[in-house]
Amino acid sequence: MAWMIVSDSSCEIRELENPAPGVQFALVPFKIRVGEREYVDLATLNTQQMLQAMTDYNGASTTACPSPEEWAEYFLQADNVFAFTISSNLSGSYNAAMAAREMVLEEHPEKKIFVLDTLSCSGALAGAAELANKLIGEDQAFDDICFALKKFADSTHILFALASFDNLAKNGRVNRVVGFIAGRLNMRVLGRRTPDGKIDFYFKTRGETRVLAKILEQM
Repeated sequence: MAWMIVSDSSCEIRELENPAPGVQFALVPFKIRVGEREYVDLATLNTQQMLQAMTDYNGASTTACPSPEEWAEYFLQADNVFAFTISSNLSGSYNAAMAAREMVLEEHPEKKIFVLDTLSCSGALAGAAELANKLIGEDQAFDDICFALKKFADSTHILFALASFDNLAKNGRVNRVVGFIAGRLNMRVLGRRTPDGKIDFYFKTRGETRVLAKILEQM
């Protein structure tokens, strides 16, 4: 019996360590557009080059979530599929995956496809993928794994710190003058996810040491 664990590329990991027998792991990439250049978020992406391009470009950068067709390509490759997406309140990735699920099940009703809106990002998706792999290896039933993944998603928390306000300013999320002043003052902002999967910026300080200390305190 073939299993597919697939995530959008907001996931922290790029490959699954020690996959259980019959398990495949795949990422469906986001695209980041900076001016006329498009970067595809896969393992081959030169992250430093992309970040430098974003710094050098005076306009706003944009992202595009995976399409339903890209999700469906992987849904078709296994009998049992677990798909994980960044929060639906941050991206259209979840809606695209759900549209792909309907498309595939219409043609292949025998397949089992579970799409989890993690209401989070990064490590939460990686943790969900690793949990699914572990439970598959323990020969647990598909529905039981779905239940465990939902409980896991409800229990996750994300903390992150911003070292730069440049892209927020360029995309109109903060005033450009405010962003400039915050950068000159070496400000750091600590963010967290809300229960409904949105972003809450709730702590500001100066310097990396102080914001790291706050993260440790919250942990």
